[in-house]
Amino acid sequence: MEEQENSRIASRWCEKKGTGWELLETAGRGGTAPVFTVRSPNGLLALKLLDKEFSVGELGVETEKRIAKQVEKVGDHDCPYLVKIYEGGRFEDRLYVLMNKAEGRELANCLTLVPRNKISTIIDQVAQACIFLRERGLCHRDIKSANIFVSDDFSHATLLDVSVAREIHDPMGLGTDHGNQLPVVATSRYSPPEYLFRLLPASPELWHAVDVYQLGGLIHDLVMRSQMYEAEYQASSTNRYRFAWVVATQTPMISSEDVEPSLLLLGRRALDKDWKRRSVLMLEDFRSSRENQKKIGLAAIGFLPNRSVREGPVTQPAQLRQQATFPSSIQHCIKRARKNAWGAQHTRR
Repeated sequence: MEEQENSRIASRWCEKKGTGWELLETAGRGGTAPVFTVRSPNGLLALKLLDKEFSVGELGVETEKRIAKQVEKVGDHDCPYLVKIYEGGRFEDRLYVLMNKAEGRELANCLTLVPRNKISTIIDQVAQACIFLRERGLCHRDIKSANIFVSDDFSHATLLDVSVAREIHDPMGLGTDHGNQLPVVATSRYSPPEYLFRLLPASPELWHAVDVYQLGGLIHDLVMRSQMYEAEYQASSTNRYRFAWVVATQTPMISSEDVEPSLLLLGRRALDKDWKRRSVLMLEDFRSSRENQKKIGLAAIGFLPNRSVREGPVTQPAQLRQQATFPSSIQHCIKRARKNAWGAQHTRR
C-alpha cells in the first residue's frame, strides 16, 4: 500500500515538472526511500522519494538540511565516479532528491561475477570519488559495495548515496552529535571501532580513518566475493551487541591466489583496528598505479619508512577524547554500543 502511494506521489512530481517528464519504474529501494527511474528532457534520471517518516517532524527537518547540503556541496560536478545531485527539496509531504541514473547494477549483488583484473579498477575509481569529496571537505561515511553501481562490463563504478556525507571540519554535524548522543550514522559492519563506539571526537582525523577503513572493506568484498562479516551478521540477527563486538574485535580475512599481492596488503592495512596505524595510508594509496603497488609492497616488507599520521593528509591532530585506540574489554564495547544509535532509525546494519 505504501509503495503504491510512493509511486503515485512520484508520478505527480513528474506531472508538475511538465512536458517531457515521466515516471518509468521503481529502480530499487534503500533503507529510507524508494528510487524511481524517470524520463526527463535530458534523458533518464533517478528520483529518490523519502518515506514519510523521514520527511516529517524533527527527523524531516534534519533530513531536509542534509538534502540541502548535498545539493550545495556535491551538486552537478565533473567526477565521473560519484553520483550527481541535480536538485532536492520538498514535494507535497515528502522530501526528494533528483540524481543522475548510474549505469549498471549494484556491486553487492554481483560480487561473485567481478573479474579479478577489474578489482583494482573499481577500487581506483571509488578512491577518486572519495578524493573528490575530500577536496570539498566531505567524508562519504558509508562506502560499501551496496552503495556502488558497476557497469555490465565492470569497467566503470559509481559511488552512490551521499545522504550521510559529513563535513570533516564540522564538530557537530547536522544533528548527529547533538546532545552528546553520538549515534553511528553509517553501516555498522563497515564502521571502524573508533567510529562505531565514538572513541574519537568528530574531526578530520576521525573521518580520514573512516574513509580508509571503508575502502579497505571494499577491497575485502571484491577479493573475498562477499560482504564483510556476512556470516556473523546472519548469526547475530537477534543480538546486535554480539555483532558490534565481532565487528570491533575481529579483523576480516583478505586472501586470494589470483589477486595482486600489493592489493591484498593494502586491504589488510586499511582494515587495521588501530586507527593511528591505519591513518598512515592516504586516499591516493588506493589508486591503481604501478608506483602505488610497488610502494605498498615495499612498505609491507620494511624497505620504505612508514609515514606518520602527521606526514599524511591529516594535519594538526585534535585532542583525543581518550588515548586508547580500542575498547579494553567486551563490557566497555557493550556499554558504548548501548549509548550509540544502534536502535535509532538512521542506523544501518
